[in-house]
Amino acid sequence: MKNGCRELKDNETIRGKLAVHFTNCHIEKSNLAPYICTDEMTINQCTSNMVSSPTVYNAYTLFTTHVESLCYLVQSEVFNHRIEGNIENLSKNSIKAENLLGDLGEKTNTIHQIT
Repeated sequence: MKNGCRELKDNETIRGKLAVHFTNCHIEKSNLAPYICTDEMTINQCTSNMVSSPTVYNAYTLFTTHVESLCYLVQSEVFNHRIEGNIENLSKNSIKAENLLGDLGEKTNTIHQIT
């Protein structure tokens, strides 16, 4: 997740290994042995032993879809944060523009009175 969702979106192996990692975290909380999944292993090698435990394999399957959902959530939060920042900047700049236009109006009135 640190590298961003674009990498996850286009790489099924990374998504699968992340799901294995989440599955391992989940089953370790129940004092069950985690499944070995190294960077060098394929996703099939990482999950082949899970098939013998339907509960664990179902958890892996659920986490696979959760990885994609988390990615969309993270992207949505980043987008919302950027939008909030843009709205704040727009608001500040609008206040500055209003003040400048007010000053310009006053100067225009002064010049009009002088002429």
